[in-house]
Amino acid sequence: MSEVTESPVVAEESTEKGSRHLVAWFTVGVAVAAAGLLIGRQLRNRHRFNCQTPYDIYEHAGEKAGEYGVGV
Repeated sequence: MSEVTESPVVAEESTEKGSRHLVAWFTVGVAVAAAGLLIGRQLRNRHRFNCQTPYDIYEHAGEKAGEYGVGV
């Protein structure tokens, strides 16, 4: 009966390969999440811009700017 044992070199290569895959999948996941956030923000801004009413455009038309720093 012969026993098959892995050499330390093979064991190190398999753990190194596993950690590389883990880092690669994590990086891909973060990149997909960032792209989703950016695309979602762009879509939201376009939708908000296209759905404006005249009241939204001229919301602050009659207001005068306050005087800051003038106090008693």
